[in-house]
Amino acid sequence: NSPSFDRKVVWRGVAFDQTDWQRILAIAAAAAETMRERYNVTMLPHHTQMITLVMFAIRTCGARFAGLAGRRLPKTMLARVGTGEGKSLVIAMLAAFAAARGLRAHVVNDNRVLAQRDFRANLPLFQRLGIVASDDRDDLKVKTCQVVYCTGDDVEKSCLENLLEGRVEDYEEGLKEAVLIVDEVDGLIFDKGTVSNEVFEDREFSEWANNWLRQLDLKGEIERDWEDFRAHGECSLTIQREVEEAYQQIGLRHEGSDYAVRGNTPYMIDKKTGLIKEEEWSLWLEVLKRNRRD
Repeated sequence: NSPSFDRKVVWRGVAFDQTDWQRILAIAAAAAETMRERYNVTMLPHHTQMITLVMFAIRTCGARFAGLAGRRLPKTMLARVGTGEGKSLVIAMLAAFAAARGLRAHVVNDNRVLAQRDFRANLPLFQRLGIVASDDRDDLKVKTCQVVYCTGDDVEKSCLENLLEGRVEDYEEGLKEAVLIVDEVDGLIFDKGTVSNEVFEDREFSEWANNWLRQLDLKGEIERDWEDFRAHGECSLTIQREVEEAYQQIGLRHEGSDYAVRGNTPYMIDKKTGLIKEEEWSLWLEVLKRNRRD
């Protein structure tokens, strides 16, 4: 006899009913069929994958909950999946379940190469289920794109762009219809850190800094412009001090320990890992780039 899936599961006010069980079955069947096409062997998702999927799927059912029911649900759920146990497939199946529930799933990996690899590996699964999926960062803004594989930096930049464009309310409203699925959460937090820098051009301040750097090159000091101080107040003096400090730090920075050069362009080195941090920014690094160009 076939198993009955008509039993409703209720957890902290969240109902997981027969329709949700059918969604799980459809996703598992699509995964098995995708594996058969890839390896020419019928391979069903194994029990640990299905248990993990159902655990997170039940929580996903409460993604839109507000009020008391929403407060009773955990904001975050973690699963420890061992190497070789099919974490990427679990994530893809969970993203598919979220999409089947009318939500958008943003699958985050700190490494872009791995994010693109997992997207390509699981694209046949999404296509079999009729789910629109992408690994293009711009699709984070597209509500018709149900699953997007991206990096943490992509999510940050998308948020900042909405802030700068004055679309904060629309952005926050859109998040109510989205879930964040993070692959390798320890790497995202501990290796990358919880704070990152974003650089935005400010033409006026850039002209100030370049002018002061020219003065430091020629005279060894910045001539205090009291007209500037009266016009811009403490802001002008603060930036002058930062430029002077960055100029002095150049002599204390060493290639191989503080920065590395690729194609005549210097990049900062992470003190913990010894790896190049391509998107990291510092004023002393900009001064170093300028000096190398000159």
